[in-house]
Amino acid sequence: MGTAFVLLYLAICRYTFCEETHLSSVDGDIVDFAFGTDKLFVQTDTWLYQMRFDFSLDISNATIYNTMVTLVPFISNGTLIICGSHEKAYCEVLDINDISKSIYMEENNIGSFPNVAFIIGRESDKYLLVAKKESQTYPSDTLVTLRSTNDLQYGKIFSKSGYQVTAGIQPKDTVVQVIDGFQLTESPHVCLLVNVINGSESKVKLLSLDSSMTKPVKTQKEKTFETLQGAVLQCYEKGEWMLLSSAVIPGESPVLWAGVFQDKNNPVDSVVAIFDISRTHTDKVSGFCTNRDSCEPDKDKSKQKQDKVLKPAAVMLRDSSITSVAVLRSNSWVVLFCGTKTGLLIRVVLDEFLEPGCPTVLYSSDEDRLFSPKMLFNPGNHTHIYLAQGKQMRKIPVAQCGVYETLTDCWSALDPFCGWCGSKHKCTFQHDCSSSEWVSVPGTSQRRETISVHMNRGTTGQDIVVTALPNLNSSVDFSCAVEECGSPGPSPCSCTLSSDSFPAQGLSLRINITVQRETHIQEVHLKNCPSIRGTPTSALCMECISAGCKWSDAAKSCTWRPASTAFSAFTQDVCKTLPSGQNETKPEILSMTPSAVSIHGRNGASITGQNLKSVTKVRFQGTLDCSPKESAVRHSGNSSSESLVFDIPGGTKGTVRVCVVSPDDQCHGNAKLTYNSPPICRGLQPKNTWASGGRNISIVGSRLKFVERVKHDDLPADMTPELISETLVYPSPPGVQEVSVKLIVGNQSVSCTDKLTYLPDPHFTSFTTTRIGNDMAVIIQKTDDSLALNTSEILVEGLQGEKSYMCEVQRIEHSHDTSSVLCEINNQPGLSIDTVKITIGKFSDTLKRSQNLAYIIRIPICIAFAICVVVVVWYFIRKKQKMMKNQAQPVYFHKGLKPITQQTLVRPASITLFKLMVLFAVGTEGEVSEPLEICALDCDTVEQVKEKILLTFHRKFGFRYTQQLRDIDIEYERDGCYVALQELDSSTEVKGEVTMLNTLKHYRVHTHTHTHTHTHTHTHTHRKCGIQSSPEIKL
Repeated sequence: MGTAFVLLYLAICRYTFCEETHLSSVDGDIVDFAFGTDKLFVQTDTWLYQMRFDFSLDISNATIYNTMVTLVPFISNGTLIICGSHEKAYCEVLDINDISKSIYMEENNIGSFPNVAFIIGRESDKYLLVAKKESQTYPSDTLVTLRSTNDLQYGKIFSKSGYQVTAGIQPKDTVVQVIDGFQLTESPHVCLLVNVINGSESKVKLLSLDSSMTKPVKTQKEKTFETLQGAVLQCYEKGEWMLLSSAVIPGESPVLWAGVFQDKNNPVDSVVAIFDISRTHTDKVSGFCTNRDSCEPDKDKSKQKQDKVLKPAAVMLRDSSITSVAVLRSNSWVVLFCGTKTGLLIRVVLDEFLEPGCPTVLYSSDEDRLFSPKMLFNPGNHTHIYLAQGKQMRKIPVAQCGVYETLTDCWSALDPFCGWCGSKHKCTFQHDCSSSEWVSVPGTSQRRETISVHMNRGTTGQDIVVTALPNLNSSVDFSCAVEECGSPGPSPCSCTLSSDSFPAQGLSLRINITVQRETHIQEVHLKNCPSIRGTPTSALCMECISAGCKWSDAAKSCTWRPASTAFSAFTQDVCKTLPSGQNETKPEILSMTPSAVSIHGRNGASITGQNLKSVTKVRFQGTLDCSPKESAVRHSGNSSSESLVFDIPGGTKGTVRVCVVSPDDQCHGNAKLTYNSPPICRGLQPKNTWASGGRNISIVGSRLKFVERVKHDDLPADMTPELISETLVYPSPPGVQEVSVKLIVGNQSVSCTDKLTYLPDPHFTSFTTTRIGNDMAVIIQKTDDSLALNTSEILVEGLQGEKSYMCEVQRIEHSHDTSSVLCEINNQPGLSIDTVKITIGKFSDTLKRSQNLAYIIRIPICIAFAICVVVVVWYFIRKKQKMMKNQAQPVYFHKGLKPITQQTLVRPASITLFKLMVLFAVGTEGEVSEPLEICALDCDTVEQVKEKILLTFHRKFGFRYTQQLRDIDIEYERDGCYVALQELDSSTEVKGEVTMLNTLKHYRVHTHTHTHTHTHTHTHTHRKCGIQSSPEIKL
């Protein structure tokens, strides 16, 4: 490839696509990521990011826009290999410390298909192994190839050629999915983990190569593939298993590996299994050929050599949600980290015998989104695990050693990563402390207690020996003392008691363990074994075993353990053969409500069934729970054998078994309960309410069906919400100022992002009414506020004496500092109301008809006339001034007409004041409103009359008319016919170059006449009048 192409490619990157991008807004879902020595590289479908371990962007202009399929750090070479497609498929070598620097690029087919790729080989001869993630049946292209990493190797850089052959691995007659691959540290052993699918059958196979590379150099590729061996990894004999995720367990011999397996025919069945995949456990493998040698499909399956089958060293966590796995070692402990499709990160600690302890949840995502199959630990001290979830990277500490402040707390945590550092007096990771001062728990067993206390009968048969065993590594020095006991025992941490003097009620002891100059004190209570007596039932037997005693089958009684008996020699299995001691019929579960809750649990759940009256508690057992959770039954006076009420405790996401416990501690029934992610409150609508309360507040969020109650932080009582579709609604209680809103889920609370603000109650001032045919319109004035009321929140009643009429709210109009509520009382001819009652939530107000308004209406006509005359005189003077000013600008515009090029002036006339009664057309059947009285001049043009009508309407009713001035026509009635009033029509007079605009006088409109207004869309069926008709006007 030429240098010009490389330079052009980098220029495109730097100036077009290389924007500074934060991790929270990466372009597309994360598909891969990898570590350099001190860098993190994150790859999406089309972008590459170089970051520090804290996710801060290292290079702001180094993103690369293409479709990427390969991301391989070549740390010993100081480079990063990427492959993808940018117009054509390519591979490129970048500087691992600055990915904006391109070292080499060439076109090849590696970037044309998704693949698993990694570096293999010896220090002097490294190769890039490339395996297609999925290869179809024969004759497909090569599944696995080795690519040269420098020009000194045969075929030069990125070449897949072998010496005289096509070097590689090809499948014969199956579909192969490559899931993972790696070369073991300090070993030539190379492993590939693949799913082999042949029709309805599927198997997981291990492919093993030896990369020690036979001489001469030019035959290294084909010689490596000739070492191909393999085996089938079989979790269970039944099922068609496929591999989802893979992780090698650090260590040398044996080579342990963990995988997540899923049954192809039963996707809800997943399991984590550990295998020994040492090369010595592999053999020739079927279904593959190497170097194109005899790669025809096997025709006679009966003669095909059977593959070697490997059984798991351990199987654990059989759970449908697990999708990914990563593994660490800490001394002799093996620690599994498992990701789930519901967004959980689970940690499971295995001892040196691969016995699992109790799973713990390290992280739980609020969203049910799975992690990618790949999970990695930060290089060096491995204190954090990195994983991808959608568009985000997360790093989660593998342990929280710093939260344990004392030796007792650190030791009691029993965390394989944490130990007490004597010189620093704090709980630390091992690499933060000198090994000789680091106090930790051993990995020899899954003992969960810091100190275990054993009781055995002495060798004489008369004494009881009490021995305390601290759970510490054998290399840790400690001193021990047992207080409040008898004579010293055979070891420093023991004492001897006479069986005759052992108190019947038991014995309390104090055990002191001193480590690194710090003392841990533990108090224990020992039971007198022979004193545990009663009817021999399974419950009595289990009490005996739990106390550290021995149950005698022959005597059907509890007794002391014999001398030299191991503590684990007696288990509760011996109690299973004993009767329960209960004569009642076994309880039975028929149904449970609810069957799904959030991880915070639920209060007031119920079970219906049969024979439930004797049930004492409800038990919950999940696949991730070592010890089941239990909830007591709520007892009440009306307890029934058909139903019971209880509280569901919190849990981890997933499905658990629910059963009911009888007095003999036996559990009956098998109901299923699913724990889900908790609810999320993203906001409130609206965000305010009035002081009296009662406003419906909508809570917007996710999984709100799990919410039980809503709480305001300033009130002791909670509200019960209603779920409407996906929204939670509750009525606001009375309050003041601003409050926080929380959702109560089980015994936990979830805070909302918004706060609810209390404003003063709405203030209504007055109302007016007007007739519209048989209906009555009511206009209620109110002071404007920030409540943003809607029509559904307002209830209006009109009162005539004792009788009430519902007024249907139509709309709310706003104007400056006032608002108007418009409502209608339908089909009530002749109705007259004197009072309105307004109800908004818990607020109510009553208005009487305004006395001031009535007084103004009864003002003598002469006073109104005088006011109009004053206005007319002022208006006429202003009009004359405007006419004189406008003579130099004779161009006028009229709606619907072209510009009038001659002068257009108002007719000169004497001044006459008119009282006009204006009617508004309503509906489509000729209905009209009650009249509105306005003042006008006979010299007013038609447009000026329209303006006065709308201004008077607004002043009287407090809101503007719904139509604009340009959309309104006016008419007046004479002798049963109508005249349309227009400023320019066929009757308009033209004097010389002056066009006279039509006025009321032009149409011979007299005072106290009626004017009819309607919109352009109103249909008229009445008779039109000529301009010379009688001047008498009616509505």
